[in-house]
Amino acid sequence: MHVKTFPHEFLARWGRDGKLQGYHVITVDILCDDTTGLPVKKNPTNPESENYLETFNTAQTLTEAGVTLEEILSHVQSAALAQVDNLQGQLAALQASTQAERDALQVQVQALQSALDAATPADPTAIQAQVRAIVPQELADARAEIAAIKG
Repeated sequence: MHVKTFPHEFLARWGRDGKLQGYHVITVDILCDDTTGLPVKKNPTNPESENYLETFNTAQTLTEAGVTLEEILSHVQSAALAQVDNLQGQLAALQASTQAERDALQVQVQALQSALDAATPADPTAIQAQVRAIVPQELADARAEIAAIKG
């Protein structure tokens, strides 16, 4: 195990004249594994867990921190590019799943329409005939039940 120093925060200041006035960096010391060089996590099975040991340093000039402006900016650029790649991957996955969901919903709508078409007779006179056949029978059954109750 060894302690490795990483840039944590970078702040640049510009004067009212628009010229770069100064900048500083805050570094963090993190306990890293000798084999992989990666930070040692509190929960080794969860890569998102906090680091086992990390110490934040005070703000320093780049010279005091032992880094150059180019190194800091390359970290910033690398992190930004990695974030862009990550977001593009998420967007592509979301677009693919959204299309798949739309396709699945379209299949469901077509199935429901087919079921509705099958359940509904195309000829309105057929429906009227069914109603005419059912209603008199129900009415006759109701009259018979009333008569039995009175009776």
